[in-house]
Amino acid sequence: MSKKLPAKILIAGTLATLLLTAGAQFILFGGEELAMAPLERLPDSEIPREILIWLDKDKYSEGYGAFYLEGDLYLAARMGQCPTGGYAVLLGNPKLEKAEAVITAEFKKPQPWDMVTQVLTYPRTVVKIAAAGKCPATALFLAADGSVLARVEVSRLDLE
Repeated sequence: MSKKLPAKILIAGTLATLLLTAGAQFILFGGEELAMAPLERLPDSEIPREILIWLDKDKYSEGYGAFYLEGDLYLAARMGQCPTGGYAVLLGNPKLEKAEAVITAEFKKPQPWDMVTQVLTYPRTVVKIAAAGKCPATALFLAADGSVLARVEVSRLDLE
C-alpha cells in the first residue's frame, strides 16, 4: 500500500524548495554591491554648457573634470566608450579638505547574464556640490578601494 502525502505538506515542501533555490541564486549570482551611496546625477538640462562640451569633447576615453560656477562645484567623470548598455559612472562620498575636493568614483559594469542594449554607449555623470563660496584648487577622484584615479585642477567657469 502506498501512502499519499497530504496536499498541504506537498505544497509547503515545493515552496520551501523554491525559496531555497532563489536564495542560493541570489547569493551566487546576486546583484552588485556598491561601496558607497551615490550622489544624484544631474540631468543634462541642468549641466552648464561648458561642462557638456567637456563631456562630449573626448567621450571615447575615460576622464575626470572639476568645475566651479556661482558657488557650486561640479564634478564630472566619464567612462569612455563601452560596447553595450548597462555601464554607469557613480560619484559619492564628497569631502572638502583644505584646498581640495575629494570624491569617490565607481564604475558599474553589467553582469554576464544581464540583458542590455546592443549599442555603443558613453557612460558619464555630473554631480553638483555646494562649495559655500570656496573654490578648491584641485579635485581628487578616488576608487572605492581608496586608490587615486585622478587629481585635476578645478576650472573656474565664472571667470571665463
